[in-house]
Amino acid sequence: MQNSGGLRNKGTMWMAGCALLLLVAMAGFFGRGGTAAVPVAIGGAPGAEHSPAAAAAQWEQLLELGAGAVREDLKGTAKWQGTWRTLLSAEEAAGALASRLGLGEIRAELVQGRTVYKAAGNPQGIASGLTLTSFPGEEENAYYVVMRMESRGAEAARKMQERIALSGESLADEGVRIQWNGALQGEINPGLKEGKGVESAEKYPLGESLSILEKGSWHALNLTAVEDYEDGGTVSRSYAVPDMAISVLSGGHRVSLQMAVHRNDLTGQEEVSLGSPLLTVEY
Repeated sequence: MQNSGGLRNKGTMWMAGCALLLLVAMAGFFGRGGTAAVPVAIGGAPGAEHSPAAAAAQWEQLLELGAGAVREDLKGTAKWQGTWRTLLSAEEAAGALASRLGLGEIRAELVQGRTVYKAAGNPQGIASGLTLTSFPGEEENAYYVVMRMESRGAEAARKMQERIALSGESLADEGVRIQWNGALQGEINPGLKEGKGVESAEKYPLGESLSILEKGSWHALNLTAVEDYEDGGTVSRSYAVPDMAISVLSGGHRVSLQMAVHRNDLTGQEEVSLGSPLLTVEY
């Protein structure tokens, strides 16, 4: 197995393996309480593989992994993102998408000299946020769109599957060239290590925890590890998964899943991130 290198994350597991993902950084932002997220294109040509149906099915596969690996209070995040060319002005375009997606009124914010249009809401009980900004270096009326959805807890994560499908269909119907990614995060299920003869979580090798996740009997995915990374506090691997329709090209491989285990410096607990097709990075 190769060591992919380039990843440095000591504080949070959510960023594990993100060096693999930083292919194209856009200048659109989704903020919450003053915190902005830089939308990142996940690579590969938009097409049938990023269909709403495929994304919903892949989210269900992530949930199956998380059901055995992560505690019930897991956090879920999913995004649709992509370019949109339309005759509408930026404000009109943002308003049209917000209305179609069942979100609230749009608002404009100036971020690094660029006007970003945002809307938020809780359609179907799922916290959702939309951002739209002009596409850098492109002609007028070309935009970059990000639709982000969040859930907390296993039940809410299951409900998000329908929201992923419906929002993807809405964006595609409007002409957005959509791409999808999703992730689950939470503390590792302590039952995974029962009977392993380990005195404490702090002494348990992270690589062994990741191997347990790979071989878990609760899922039937055929995983082939193609890249990995390890430092003192984080172990991350990416996988080719034939049963997952959505993938990206990374290091010469078609990757559909990335898993990471991180030991929290403050609590000593092991945390798990499951990302498809790769983990994303938030700032």
